[in-house]
Amino acid sequence: MIPLSGSADVTLRVNADGIIDDAAFGVALAAESADSWIGRPWADTVTDATRAKIQRLVSDARESGVSGFRQVNHTMPSGSEVPVEYSVVRVDASGGLIAVGRSLLVVSDLQQRLVSAQQALERDHWRLRDIETRYRLLFHRSPEGIVVLDSSDLRIVDSNPAAEELLQFTGETGPSAPRTFDRFFHVSDRVRVRNHLFRARDTGRSAPLVVRLVGHAEPFELRAALMSGDADPLLLVHLGQGGAAAPSAEGGIDLGDLFDRIPDAMVFIADDGEVLRVNRRFLTLVELRAPEEALGENLSRWLGRPGADLTVLQSMVRRYGSVNLFTTHVLGEFGSSTEVEISAVAVGDDASRFALLLRDVGRRLGEHRPPSRELAGALEGLSREIGKTSLKALVSRTIALVERQLIADALEMTEGNRTAAAELLGLSRQGLYTKLSRYDLDSSPSG
Repeated sequence: MIPLSGSADVTLRVNADGIIDDAAFGVALAAESADSWIGRPWADTVTDATRAKIQRLVSDARESGVSGFRQVNHTMPSGSEVPVEYSVVRVDASGGLIAVGRSLLVVSDLQQRLVSAQQALERDHWRLRDIETRYRLLFHRSPEGIVVLDSSDLRIVDSNPAAEELLQFTGETGPSAPRTFDRFFHVSDRVRVRNHLFRARDTGRSAPLVVRLVGHAEPFELRAALMSGDADPLLLVHLGQGGAAAPSAEGGIDLGDLFDRIPDAMVFIADDGEVLRVNRRFLTLVELRAPEEALGENLSRWLGRPGADLTVLQSMVRRYGSVNLFTTHVLGEFGSSTEVEISAVAVGDDASRFALLLRDVGRRLGEHRPPSRELAGALEGLSREIGKTSLKALVSRTIALVERQLIADALEMTEGNRTAAAELLGLSRQGLYTKLSRYDLDSSPSG
């Protein structure tokens, strides 16, 4: 009897009745037990769908001596299903056969991966088609004018019907078509529009810009955002009605452009401190690149005393209508600290918004400032005690007097808000409460 070798993945000796007399598994199937197959019909070790292939392999080998290659699916002793490609050789006149098989697990795994990849590609294809269909539907049905621009030269790449009606052009195409976007705007606005769009291209998006269109008396609001394209990036531009009055004044002065070029930092904020609009100088002061990085943030983020400065400033504006020469310092995103004087005024009838001008005064803050009248009076009164009271006692009374006055001033500036007053004075809340009790200033408790 010829001993079987384990060099093949599966080697079987099958007698004339189709019974497995001996079996050996190679390295690929070393975890399986070949002994359980011995004495069983070969056809019983495969799935029902491939039994006929076993019969064909046996028949071909007996007729011609060697069969062709055929793939069957074995049910292994462990219960797993393994595809195996067999060739059968007749070894004796009695009909004994040797079947040599190669495991197709690797091929099967590659086939399964290929099918999965093809299915994933098909799903992605239809998902993209669905997204594109929805995009085109929204694009064409939107009541707001939408224009897609080439970011390099601001030429119109695509537009929806609302934009074509608004801009009064027929969507002409072709390389010779005059489709430069800024030609649809009032002559005085064209430079602003181009600068605004190029800034959106460089930063990714831009704040709304109020503009005037040719053939329209009312102002429009322009918003732009960068989106990727097949080659060069594209700009998605929205044109909507309802913008504020165009920023201009008598004599043709463009106040919007003036706001952006003024050498002092300017910022508009909401009642809760949210930044609504900034100019270029403010961005430089806080070390930001684009207005979008500041819009929506709270102004306290950049003030030297976040818990106190803005609270004090807003309370003073509400009380007096405006504030001038409010001194603090501004912290930049990269660690810079700039001494500033803030002028602020309420905007609107309900004073729900504030306009602030921040001026860099770091170079002249070191000048000598005369003491306040209260402090001068206190010092004059104490000077009369010289010779009657020890120096140590006079110094202690002076410190206490000055400290009491400063605490009272801080409480007045914060409208009794002790948390803000403690922040303003650099004290803990508990430390402030102790001093309020010591100087009998805790008669009007507040947060």
